[in-house]
Amino acid sequence: MQLSQLTDDAEPSFVADAHGEPDIELLIATWSLAQLVAQTEQLEKQGLAEQACVAYQLWLRANRHPHLAHAALFNLGALQQSLGHTEAVLSTYQQCIERAPGFGQAYINLGLLQERLGQTDAALQTWSRYLGQRLLKTQPDTELQCTALNHIGRLQESSKRYDLAEKALEDSLRLNPDQPGVIQHWVHIRQKACRWPVYAERAHLPLGQMVRSTSPLAMLALTDDPQLQLITAQNFVHRTYSTEQARLHDPTRRPAARWRVGLVSADLREHAVGFLLPAFLQGTDRSAYALYAYDYTRDENSPLRQQLLAQFDEVRAIGGLTDRQAAELIAADEIDILIDLHGLSSGARPGIFALHPAPNQATYLGYIGSTGMPWFQHVLVDPWVMPPELAPHFTEKPLYLSRSFIPLTHEAPTDAAVSRTSVRLPERGFVMAAFGNVYKITPEMFAGWLRLLHRIPDAVLWLLDDNPVTTQALRAHAQAQGADLDRIVFAPRCDPRQFRAQLRLADVYLDTYPYNCGSTSNDVVNAGVPLVSRYGRTLVSRMGLSILSDLGRPDLAVGSQQAYEDKVVEVALRTHEGYRYHYEHRPAPGLLQEALDTIRHGRAQPAPLPTSTSTSDRLHLVQLAPHPHRPSQTTGDLVAWTLAEWAGFDAVRKHLVHHTLDAQALHWLDARSAPDAATERLLQQALSRSDARPDALIASPGWDVLSLLPNPLCVWGDGPSEWICWVSDFFCQQGIALDVASWLLPLERSVAGLALACAPAVWFDWLNLALRLRAEHDTALSRGQGLWQVGEYTLSSAQLLYPWLMNAVLQHRQSRVISPSPFGRPALRGSGRALLPLAVQAAALKTAHHSNGQAHYRQAFEQISLHQGLRSDGVALSKPMPAAALQTSA
Repeated sequence: MQLSQLTDDAEPSFVADAHGEPDIELLIATWSLAQLVAQTEQLEKQGLAEQACVAYQLWLRANRHPHLAHAALFNLGALQQSLGHTEAVLSTYQQCIERAPGFGQAYINLGLLQERLGQTDAALQTWSRYLGQRLLKTQPDTELQCTALNHIGRLQESSKRYDLAEKALEDSLRLNPDQPGVIQHWVHIRQKACRWPVYAERAHLPLGQMVRSTSPLAMLALTDDPQLQLITAQNFVHRTYSTEQARLHDPTRRPAARWRVGLVSADLREHAVGFLLPAFLQGTDRSAYALYAYDYTRDENSPLRQQLLAQFDEVRAIGGLTDRQAAELIAADEIDILIDLHGLSSGARPGIFALHPAPNQATYLGYIGSTGMPWFQHVLVDPWVMPPELAPHFTEKPLYLSRSFIPLTHEAPTDAAVSRTSVRLPERGFVMAAFGNVYKITPEMFAGWLRLLHRIPDAVLWLLDDNPVTTQALRAHAQAQGADLDRIVFAPRCDPRQFRAQLRLADVYLDTYPYNCGSTSNDVVNAGVPLVSRYGRTLVSRMGLSILSDLGRPDLAVGSQQAYEDKVVEVALRTHEGYRYHYEHRPAPGLLQEALDTIRHGRAQPAPLPTSTSTSDRLHLVQLAPHPHRPSQTTGDLVAWTLAEWAGFDAVRKHLVHHTLDAQALHWLDARSAPDAATERLLQQALSRSDARPDALIASPGWDVLSLLPNPLCVWGDGPSEWICWVSDFFCQQGIALDVASWLLPLERSVAGLALACAPAVWFDWLNLALRLRAEHDTALSRGQGLWQVGEYTLSSAQLLYPWLMNAVLQHRQSRVISPSPFGRPALRGSGRALLPLAVQAAALKTAHHSNGQAHYRQAFEQISLHQGLRSDGVALSKPMPAAALQTSA
């Protein structure tokens, strides 16, 4: 080292050697730490960092200030790291820690270097060693403790060890709760670990603080409130980005004949956005538009990346540029329309767009919600995902596309077939797949999936085994809710080709809510698997509705949790009966082209299409056809009537299975005779007078004497205990809790022999039970068990229960049932005239029940029964009804 390379700013004294030359080593040994730091900083400014390292080493060798050696070692380590002397840095930081075990900065830097070298376990151990200082007499710095804990949490999160990550961040927040960024990660970690409720009660973390610190991505999966999602996005932008704003584009410049369009992305690779981009770009008129990619994708040499890059006229690498440099490049390229493919998702660079390098800026696909950023004029959407009432919750103006804003591709399966046994699925059974990101699973949705396992006896729930922590949590949740763990199968992550092949093994795909699947749904429909989706009030909760509407299957998108579960049961029934779901794939018209033309020509936005899944939002009646006609010859008693109804079951089943039922209609069936206009008018009147949407309408064909039976299951004789037990057991096995021994069922609310109109979900619930009851009937006949002798007929228990099965469905679903006045139809005729006084009282009884409910019905029943001399125990008649009454009722 030459003396001239050291400045005289610190005025060091020096000693000459035997030849009269300055002895640099002796000179440096005389410096204080402050002089050392000052001299080495000057060397760094002169580009002599190597010489600065030598100065530190000479100073340390002299060991004149051993109590300050750790500080010199720390600075030396930082210098060596800037020079890329990795091995030397590791040694230097270790020496620093040995000299001063409580010096936290050295632990932090050493751990970060070890992490960068891929030595993650060593990094975790280093930070943990520092935290162990808390057990010593001298307490470490609280801020540095939080830093170490936050690094541990971050690294454990990236390794998907969510339990350890959560614990580290919670310890950090206990030391210092005022860390919004840490709360943000803590909340999202709990989401990804399926730790419910996500907003856990913590004394040091008020709920409001947790909500305010939640990330926009996490909030998309936590709520269906569009206003809360917008506020969360704006809060995030405000606290995360100190964004410089400017207008770099020239507002006076007029576009050339061929407009220049820029897409900014780090996902031109095998990623959810990358998978959809080829279809989005396809069909763009390249004579009218030149496509520029501003790419900061990490290194990847996949065929998809090469395909994507080939679709652009120019590709600009901006990974090494600052936001301003990238924006200046875009402005220099004279881009007319700039589209961001990140929004607020990971890798976003809003600083580029805040500088307004292009006159027209839009956001699309990367983040399915409002960014809260005022520098975007447009968001690309479609009428299904963005109804007019949602638009005020966006800072961007909607630019409507005529097709689903998710670029749908129609690709015939080319992957090799995969067997169910190879992925641990049963050969037979109804496979319900749900492979969305695990943070999208909510406790409400998961509970619904478990209920479906109970409602569909041969169903299997097929989930993603994303990581051991989340999988164990889901198993624990299932076990706590009494689910059979053998019916829940977890599939490990696999490459896209294998994933698409496995999808074809599913019978239904369960969409998540309130964060629907996006690119995965495209794979699902290409696999030919029915996708059942629930939609809500936010953009991200309506992606499934958008996709299904575009494919001609809006019936598979529903608006409530109950409807969602009912729809899956419907799919299961249809699948078991041989129905196959098909989608109306149509060629994509060029979504990007449509968006660019709209901006370029200033076209008026199209009126949003109706988002309802039917032609009308008003509830209406539709006849269920073909009608299951009764046999022309009947014996006139209730037993023969029961047999006739069972004979009509197949006609009803086939219609339900092979027709798409209007979700906005009550589908009606007149079970007593061929449909007639009077019955339909009666139902329509009841519907028009209702002040709320009913699930079912029931119209009695007359003033039925059977209204005097409060429990129709007791009609068969004096000792129905064995029969009642069988019915109770059957319902119990189906997960239906009904006290059938004290079942109050006035005929006005019974569906036996009446005109009935029900919502599609009610009909499919009934069909589900009826199919199982039919199986019980067939089993009883084949084994000769569970049979009853009723007069000249031998009937199974299932056959006896069948006429009242719909009542069990309505009661179990807690359905809203309305019925017209019993005086709306003629009184009984013919042989029934002798019972006319009794029928009038029965009709009055039905009216009392209709108006005042079950308690008044019980009292009125007692009075009429005593008046007629019919003994009663208050619940059911102690003896069967007169034969004449049975015959008349038929």
